[in-house]
Amino acid sequence: MSQTEIIVYAAGSLKSAMTEIITAFQQAANVIVHPTFGAAGGLREKIESGEPCDIFLSANMKHPQKLLWDGRAVSIVRFAGNELCAVKHPNLPAYATALRAIARSPSTRIGISTPINDPCGDYAVEFLQKIGVDPNESRIIRVTGGKGAKIPRADGLSDYTGALADGAVDMLLIYQTLAARVLREMPAAIMTLPPDLAVSADYGLALLPRGGHTLPQAREFIGFLLSAEGQGILQKHGFQPAVPAQLPAEVRAPWLVPV
Repeated sequence: MSQTEIIVYAAGSLKSAMTEIITAFQQAANVIVHPTFGAAGGLREKIESGEPCDIFLSANMKHPQKLLWDGRAVSIVRFAGNELCAVKHPNLPAYATALRAIARSPSTRIGISTPINDPCGDYAVEFLQKIGVDPNESRIIRVTGGKGAKIPRADGLSDYTGALADGAVDMLLIYQTLAARVLREMPAAIMTLPPDLAVSADYGLALLPRGGHTLPQAREFIGFLLSAEGQGILQKHGFQPAVPAQLPAEVRAPWLVPV
């Protein structure tokens, strides 16, 4: 692989936004980006096992921080935010609007992603613990985010939508950005978490050396991601912008808006 090509590992929840960002960056910078999408915990393990990667985009800060602490990354930065929400099946009674009561009901089956392997599952567990629900109850169902390859559904629905549409679960605890896709695929209702139960997701990236050094093209990609154009694409897809901060010099690029 030439140095005009970079490898990016990115959380699955970023796929739509990152595909658009990669296209825009490749056109502007004449750099080829090879993305791999999946559960962030599993992607971090691939990096730890020695698979080559220049940039790791995680749905939390925990995984990038571990790579930094272990000496596998040279710098990390928060680049976006998200929020957890609930999506309820249309068959739930119309009066069922009290999120805490619905989630705590023994008859409500709740779909989440796989904790530890996927940060979305970790955020769901955080919410469940806030309302006093044991995430290991049999009615808390892991519908995606596990290890190993999965065969895509024949109907083209996402794993979350499929679980809700098939009646396997009554409610989902997922990112607001993923909930938007569920609503495009089937009738459902989004329930925003009340302030006292809100769970925010901080998305962080790690810049990784390959062959003993970081590629300048990787630093340029991070600069583009943090620029007004890159952040605008993320916001278009429902993500919250990165909080302005002093960024490491090694990620600065011509596209980076001064802060």
